[in-house]
Amino acid sequence: MLVAAPAFAGRLLDNADRQAEAARPLEFRPADAFDPQTAQRAMQAGTGRIRGVLFHQLNDSCRRTRGLLAIRKRANAGIELSLFPATPHLVGYVDLLEAHRYKATPALRNPFARQPSGKREVLFYDARMLDYGLSAKTDEFGRYEFNNLRPGRYWVNADASLRCYYNERVQVGSSEVADNPYAPTHVDHYVTEQRYWDQSLNYRLFVDVHADGEVVELDSELMPVPDNATVVLQADAR
Repeated sequence: MLVAAPAFAGRLLDNADRQAEAARPLEFRPADAFDPQTAQRAMQAGTGRIRGVLFHQLNDSCRRTRGLLAIRKRANAGIELSLFPATPHLVGYVDLLEAHRYKATPALRNPFARQPSGKREVLFYDARMLDYGLSAKTDEFGRYEFNNLRPGRYWVNADASLRCYYNERVQVGSSEVADNPYAPTHVDHYVTEQRYWDQSLNYRLFVDVHADGEVVELDSELMPVPDNATVVLQADAR
């Protein structure tokens, strides 16, 4: 026996389907697949070096200082930097980082720039590329060094954080001032308290070593990272 479905049948399912589609993250991958042999050849030993000093130009409020008033503060000891060969896969991944993670905040101010979709975005990379690289840490003067490099292009990257301070007026009470017996004045009392937050910083640069024995020297400025919680970095399964 056939039973007629209610007129609203399917609407709930349609709504569920639309919500599921809206919640589905946007996925992005580099166009070029990772080639371990290319990365291995690029990391064969050479005699080139990359030396640098890691620093930032942010004041206590995390505002970037410029020009003659610029404040250059060298990074603390122990900040880790990574170096990877600029394989096509990594270059494609860095392009995705620039387009989706680091450019998200400026796009809001530029009507012609790529506008954030509002959806969660997942940037995939081949986890094997992390096996072909070097790491270094800053010393007490903010310096770092990568040795035994053959001629080629490399990507140098570092993440750090900086505690930033600001003042905020906080109400601590109120009172009535009997300056007028018919209409006393209400007065709120405030104090200024110092608050803080931790600002993420990043340094990233493609660096060319042109010949064996060359020493490339860098002044490496850490820059604030946009707070973009909708962008997730995820390694593809090996």
